[in-house]
Amino acid sequence: MRKKKIVILILTLIMVLCMMFSFCSCKIDNGLFESGYFICDYYKEDGKITGVRILSLTELGKEQEMLVFPEKINGYCVNSLGGTVSGLVAIPYAIESDVLRKVYLQTKMEHGSGIYRKNNRNLEIELVVFPVEYYCSINIGIVKFMPVEYYADINPNEINGVYPFNRCNVFFHNNYEVNQDIYWIDIINENPYNMVPPKPERENYNFVSWYTEKECVNKWDEEFVLNSDNELHLYAKWIEA
Repeated sequence: MRKKKIVILILTLIMVLCMMFSFCSCKIDNGLFESGYFICDYYKEDGKITGVRILSLTELGKEQEMLVFPEKINGYCVNSLGGTVSGLVAIPYAIESDVLRKVYLQTKMEHGSGIYRKNNRNLEIELVVFPVEYYCSINIGIVKFMPVEYYADINPNEINGVYPFNRCNVFFHNNYEVNQDIYWIDIINENPYNMVPPKPERENYNFVSWYTEKECVNKWDEEFVLNSDNELHLYAKWIEA
């Protein structure tokens, strides 16, 4: 009789644990959402949403050789890559891909677990970092850090020594009076991967295209070719909405 009670008690505990796990699993699943190439959840502090975590890639995202990690998703700043979703069982997530070759990072990451080539974490992923005032400390495997042209006070000769990035040589200019004229950066090197950036936005104006001079005479042919100064500068043309 006593053994029977013990068996019943054990079975009851197992059922309770299964129900708890099922509940937590549903909670985890419902907390995740897809946005383009990314699987995300909301980052919360004291119960309030303060940002978005990009946890991993969708199946389509895993097919991309180049990815842009945006500044905002659903109106909230992206502040973390990878991470752990808590529940009865903590589930770790990471940005992993078999084919990823280049990453554009537009946002200030506060923390994260990293971006990796899935089958060989020693393969290089080239990284373009936009906000140079932020020192990116997350693990991106083997990377090259490149700042936007905020670095007027940085000696170019020190970039590879004191600072953990290489100098970029492609600049997309907003081409109107704004606090920061540089909209997008890139680098032309032995890596064949370069991306035409997403269209910029400006209040009460429509973006037309990219041009090779400030006066917007010659439309850019979307070929990444350096000039005699080993740079490429492109300028946005706008028309009033």
